[in-house]
Amino acid sequence: MGAKELPQGTFSEHVAVILPLSGRYANLAQAVLSGVKASHEAVTSSQRPRLSVYDMGDSPESAWQKYQKAVEAGADIVIGPLTKEAVSQLTDRQPLPVPTLVLNQPEGDIAASRQVILFSLQPEQEAARVADRAYARGHRRAAILAPRSSLWERLASAFSEQFTQQGGRVASVQHFVPQATDFQAVLGRILAQNVDMLFLVASPEQARMIQPQLRYLSTRHPPVYATSHVFDLEGRASQDADLDGITFPDMPAMLGRSGVQGHARLLQQGNPLWPRLVAMGFDAFAMIPELAKLQQDPQASHTGLTGQLRLDSQGRVVREPHWAHFRNGRPIPVHGH
Repeated sequence: MGAKELPQGTFSEHVAVILPLSGRYANLAQAVLSGVKASHEAVTSSQRPRLSVYDMGDSPESAWQKYQKAVEAGADIVIGPLTKEAVSQLTDRQPLPVPTLVLNQPEGDIAASRQVILFSLQPEQEAARVADRAYARGHRRAAILAPRSSLWERLASAFSEQFTQQGGRVASVQHFVPQATDFQAVLGRILAQNVDMLFLVASPEQARMIQPQLRYLSTRHPPVYATSHVFDLEGRASQDADLDGITFPDMPAMLGRSGVQGHARLLQQGNPLWPRLVAMGFDAFAMIPELAKLQQDPQASHTGLTGQLRLDSQGRVVREPHWAHFRNGRPIPVHGH
């Protein structure tokens, strides 16, 4: 029996979801699943496919076992698994018998395949989009300010690589310890480099201290860009006024844009701690009818809660976020994305 193919413009008859619904990733998996289920419910009943859910628990190896069960049960397409290690259990066994939309990027490179679509919310992608936007806005000499930690340094590297690839130059890279409260010395070193933008890698708490100190040192400081890590969905305007002027990308669903306001309740009720994962689950299911077209046409895109989604030549979902900047403690949409 040959491998199944993606449906053309319609939903498959049987969709399987494989997630670690018990164990240490249970909260994250439940957030994704609530988005998948909400998306499933939104489909007209006559077109709504059968949905089967498999709990793979903590063991990455069980992803393959559940995958085989799903295929034996007649699944036409599989969504999941969620962790890098579990995704590798599937991608290492290519070619897969049914189209599979995995929800993370496995370690290392994998061979491009029409049967595997990679959909992840890797923060490095967001940092690269910041570099693209900064360069498109005419910035050529950047500084980076980041805490010393593996995640934050990965974001700084992703920005630096993309910005220099475009033709820009990173003139200054400065670090701070995560517990720092006084940033004037490090900001002074950045300002001395005559840069035309600052890429700030920071949590909301850190950014609320850094931005006012930067304003204190220079009323004509370079524009500040950040990732969505600076945006606390539970933040209050009185607190976030300290973030005024920072430009950042995020999902349209988080910014209340692109006709997705009606999903605000879903994102909060689905899992108030992980609304971005709820949105990811929603999009993973909703884009099934369009996957074949996205594979065939690199210019085609799907308008999702997580952004404008298209596929690259490696089968990776490329997510174009929306943009906002803080004004009076609120994220204000920047037009033209």
